[in-house]
Amino acid sequence: MAKNYKETNYFSKRFIKEKVAVASYLLKHNGVLKAILLSGIYTLYHLHKYLLLKKDRKLSMSPKKIKLFTGQDFYISMQDSGLSFDLNYYQKREPVATDLMLKLARNRKPIIFMDIGANLGYYSKLLEPYCSKIIAVEPNKRALPHLYKNLGKNEKIRILEGAVGTTKNLYLQEKQEFNLSSIHTTKGNYKVKTYNLYDLLKKYKPNLIKMDVEGYEFSILNENLKKIKSLPEILFVEVHFNKTTKETAIKLFENLRASKYKVGWAIWEHKGPHYLTKKFVIWKFLDKLLVKIFGGKTVLCKNMDIDEFITEYSFVLEGKLGAIEFIFERKE
Repeated sequence: MAKNYKETNYFSKRFIKEKVAVASYLLKHNGVLKAILLSGIYTLYHLHKYLLLKKDRKLSMSPKKIKLFTGQDFYISMQDSGLSFDLNYYQKREPVATDLMLKLARNRKPIIFMDIGANLGYYSKLLEPYCSKIIAVEPNKRALPHLYKNLGKNEKIRILEGAVGTTKNLYLQEKQEFNLSSIHTTKGNYKVKTYNLYDLLKKYKPNLIKMDVEGYEFSILNENLKKIKSLPEILFVEVHFNKTTKETAIKLFENLRASKYKVGWAIWEHKGPHYLTKKFVIWKFLDKLLVKIFGGKTVLCKNMDIDEFITEYSFVLEGKLGAIEFIFERKE
């Protein structure tokens, strides 16, 4: 069967350039020893991934059942080199953000959770025990069968096939990594149904929203933040600064400030020591050593006003670190 998605080239100039930028940041902000150690782990992760993908590439698209780190059953695709890869080999994705989201959910029961860009349903599955209702929105036809298998039999979960957007003409461009598939207004593999954020908030009244839409978050939030009065307490957004301009990024943060949000947490989930697990004995030792040396610097900042973040982290807004995960909390 011919592929209609683009495969990731782990030896492309763009990919190598991004890794060099990461190493430079580590060197500048953490010193030589930490930069060398973390860059080494970063390289090991991608080498490990490349070798395993070569072995797994011919495997079936049929869902494979695994156990998440919480012990929950979860179905992945062995043809997905993104989320499925990490969960298959590490049982966890975005470990710092995952732990924080679970902590927030436990402390704020009951939760009405809206998962925009749900993919296979990772966050919805993890937060399900703490939620009274979950609305999972996902447009990717390759991810949807797995999403239904993970969430579909639960009465308190509603799956919406489509994308949240600001126009009726939206198209999905698929990628080898399901989670990197992106929304566009002019072209893509196929057209998807559009859901309006204002209508969804009015209907479901979520108090926690997760949004991971590969750069389209700027259009959604900049268009809607000023118009919506009843906004959720918490916005968990992966902001893709490398897919927009600094001016657009600043506009987003200004709109967040006007909507009375602050930066609860800003997390840079590089593939470092947090991805090492008990499956690899030597790596487990390195995990403890590097986390101790690195001091948890994957958290760029916490409890910071928007204006302070814009001033202090201007280089982040310029896209030098790529995507950053934010937990925005609404001030009373």
